[in-house]
Amino acid sequence: MVNLTAFAAATGLLLVDYQNNVLDSSFASAVNNNPVISSPRNIPATTNQQWNLVPSETSPGTFNFQSLLGSTFLSYSNVASGGPSRFAQATLHSTLPANFILQQLSDTSLVLFEVISNTTLTSWPVQPTPGLVAPPVTYEVFHGAPGQFWKTTAADGGPL
Repeated sequence: MVNLTAFAAATGLLLVDYQNNVLDSSFASAVNNNPVISSPRNIPATTNQQWNLVPSETSPGTFNFQSLLGSTFLSYSNVASGGPSRFAQATLHSTLPANFILQQLSDTSLVLFEVISNTTLTSWPVQPTPGLVAPPVTYEVFHGAPGQFWKTTAADGGPL
């Protein structure tokens, strides 16, 4: 069972997708609109793959994921223009975080619902395309695809 209390109190947690890749700020960059991807876990865990769960300041009862790279949050590519998150690339943003509700759907998995559009953070399959660094992470309508389920772990690899 996912311990949501421990999850909310954890510092430097990893979000692990169905391929055992982790949510990663690409190129270890904390600039606005930097793509967030799914990539193999670095050993030891690096700050671009670690997140803190913090209460949202703008939407009571929801949470933001803050990158350990600095004062940036998990967001989406067209947030600054006021566009919808549906189908958008996950990115970082310093002042416009996506607000999430965490829903436990199994003993070990969570679904991360973005509140405004009711879409879920979705990891895509690794493609055997030469030169492709890592698959994208986007916001999609929930339909139970494997890429819409996330596990959590502490940065040291232990359970939460």
